[in-house]
Amino acid sequence: MDEFLTVEEKINIAKNPNTSAEILSELAKDKNDGIRCAVAMNPNTPEKVLFSLLLEDNCFSVVYDVTQNPNVTELMCRMYLMRYYNYEEGMHW
Repeated sequence: MDEFLTVEEKINIAKNPNTSAEILSELAKDKNDGIRCAVAMNPNTPEKVLFSLLLEDNCFSVVYDVTQNPNVTELMCRMYLMRYYNYEEGMHW
């Protein structure tokens, strides 16, 4: 990714549903939380990248945005609940 792009430009690229999985994977490593949030919600973001953001990102907004991705799996949602709410398998709400 071009290091001379502004944060706003990177966010726009990350939000674009036509952005390639390769570029989204690169943007997912950006230090800016807003860029990673946009990647997390992009329907073209690869599942592997979503898992990485879910398990390794330190920004709650990024992790939450993964759960809003249209391709989020039930497993990802359970991992989110376990990470932030001490959810245990078999627990009923």
